[in-house]
Amino acid sequence: MQTIINETSDHSCTSSFVNNNGYLFVPDQSPPEVFWAWASQHWLSNTRQNIDPQPLINQAFYDLGLIGDDKEDISISFLFCLDLTLSYSTKLLSVGCHSCGTHGLLEQVTLGCLAFQQSNDNLLAQKIIHNIMGEVPAEAVVALLDKLSSAFLSKDMKLPIRCHYLDLASHIPDLNQEVISAPRTIN
Repeated sequence: MQTIINETSDHSCTSSFVNNNGYLFVPDQSPPEVFWAWASQHWLSNTRQNIDPQPLINQAFYDLGLIGDDKEDISISFLFCLDLTLSYSTKLLSVGCHSCGTHGLLEQVTLGCLAFQQSNDNLLAQKIIHNIMGEVPAEAVVALLDKLSSAFLSKDMKLPIRCHYLDLASHIPDLNQEVISAPRTIN
């Protein structure tokens, strides 16, 4: 375990540069990746504490211009997408740490799908989602992620396709059974 002191409070984190819980350190993250990871982690952290995450997420989406006259429901789509993903996943999905710059499987899966959808490769996005859940919820999540990817693109928030996303399309690690032993860093 490492302890990181940031501006607001002491931060204890179980994720590190390399670990066996599905966390992945991603150096040189793009601003859209940082935003998505932060929003996902904020949503989960507040939800676990029975605090409504929506006001701050709505404000962040508004500040980025993602919420406007024709996109009022984008932040709701984001919240519903994460809720569906966690609720219907057949795999244990870890969540990364904003302070450490790591992505858990939740961020990796959703960012991978968004990146592939922005590049018009919906088949790979669908494969990633279908690797973690059944057909009906997967189709709903894919539709929500497609809506979100279009909104991000409309504001020039293009997500890079990372080589790790191709791995996710073929296989999602089962955190209950597998140990990721080799150091994993994405360029």
